[in-house]
Amino acid sequence: MSTEEQTLDNQRADIKRVLRSRRLRQVASFEEQVSAAKARPEFDAMMEAAHRGEFDVIVVWALDRFGRSMVGNLQAVLDLDRCGVEVISVNESSSTASTSSASAGSGPRATAAPTAL
Repeated sequence: MSTEEQTLDNQRADIKRVLRSRRLRQVASFEEQVSAAKARPEFDAMMEAAHRGEFDVIVVWALDRFGRSMVGNLQAVLDLDRCGVEVISVNESSSTASTSSASAGSGPRATAAPTAL
């Protein structure tokens, strides 16, 4: 993490606030527990779950911490969009919502992805 203020506990609280305000039901949480400099097993598991259609929305604490690089972040977000998964960033107050990612039924199913350590 970049600063002491960016703890997983702080990120979880911010993400839960967004989940509540958007009336999203959390179905999973993916958090890297160690440095994600080389391997990112939780990120990989999240992307696999997205491809299986296990959720409609991913709430991240910050897009700049979502992946290792801006290009990688854009590729991941585009890949998720193709799967019909919306990405919401807490810090940027942004969303990748499109008409293709609108959820039907009992409401969107979200996953939370706080920044890795």
